[in-house]
Amino acid sequence: MSITVGTYNILNPKYALDYNTPEGLAEGKDNWESRKNAIVQNIKNADLDILAITEIGQNQLNSIKADLEKLGYGIRHASHFNKSAVDGVAVIYKVKKFKLLDIRSLGAKDAKGHDRRALFVDLQYQGKVIRVASCHMRGGLGKGKADAWDVQCKGLHKFVSQKSKKNYQVDATVVAGDFNRDPSNIKFQVHALTTKGFVHDGSEAITENPNKYHKNGRKIDWVFAKGSLTLSQMTLKDQDYDASDHRMCASRLNLKNQKAKKTTFTDYFNPKKAGRTTSNTMVAFSILTVGLFALALLIYSVFRSRIFFAG
Repeated sequence: MSITVGTYNILNPKYALDYNTPEGLAEGKDNWESRKNAIVQNIKNADLDILAITEIGQNQLNSIKADLEKLGYGIRHASHFNKSAVDGVAVIYKVKKFKLLDIRSLGAKDAKGHDRRALFVDLQYQGKVIRVASCHMRGGLGKGKADAWDVQCKGLHKFVSQKSKKNYQVDATVVAGDFNRDPSNIKFQVHALTTKGFVHDGSEAITENPNKYHKNGRKIDWVFAKGSLTLSQMTLKDQDYDASDHRMCASRLNLKNQKAKKTTFTDYFNPKKAGRTTSNTMVAFSILTVGLFALALLIYSVFRSRIFFAG
C-alpha cells in the first residue's frame, strides 16, 4: 500500500515583509494575492495524498480554502497561539481516500518563549491508520542557554506517541514540516525523532531557496516516518520555485502488509495470545466441554450396543 506525503512552507506575508524576502514581495509590497495562485497550482501539480503546510495563517487559509477543496482536499488547521502569531500549521488530505478519525494540537515554547502549535490527524485508509503531524520548529538558545530546538523535538515526539482514545492502533506515524535544521547540524543527526526510530527518504535536495544568509540554499523541510514501512524519494514536477522561499518536498510511504499469525487450538486457552479475551477463553472451554461430553456419549452408546448384541 502506497501513500504520498509532503510538506510545504508557503511563506507568510508578514515574514516576507519583516525579512525582505524577494519571493513574497513585489516592488517592496506584499504580493500574496498574486502568489497564492502559484501556491495552489504547485499543490495541484504535486497531487499528493497528504500535505503538511507551514506558515499558513487564518487569512491565507481563508483565501485558498475553496481552491483546495475543489482539488478534493480536507483541511485541518491550527494557529500558533501567542498574541503576535500570524501563522500556523495545517494538514490537508484527500477526503475520498481517507477517513478522518481524530485531530489534536499541541502548544510548545520556542527559544523566545513564544507558543508554537503542532497539529496531527489520524487518517484511515484500507484498514490502516496513519497519523500525520505538521510542525514548524523555531530552535535557537532559550532561557538558561538550553537548546530550545531539542526541547521542542522531545515534546513533539511525546505528542505524536500518544495512544488513541478511540481504541484503534496507529500503524504508521509521519512528522512533516519546517525543522529549521539541515543535515550538517549535529543536533539534527541525533534529535528526538531519529533516535526513536523515525527515518526519512535520504534526499538532501534543498527545500529553502538560496538567499543572502545561505547562498546555496538548505534542506530544512523534512518528512519523517515510523512504523512497518519504507520511504522512497519523490521528484515533484512543474513546481514554481518563486511562489515561496521554500520548495515543496515529498516522500512515498510504502506500508508493509504484516502476515497474520496462525492461531493454534491452544491459543484459545491463552488470553494473552492473538488478542484473546477472557470471554473468548470461556467460549473455547465450553466448546471443549461439549465435545468431550459428546465423545463420552458416543463411547457409552457403542459399549451398550456391544453388550446388547453379545447378550
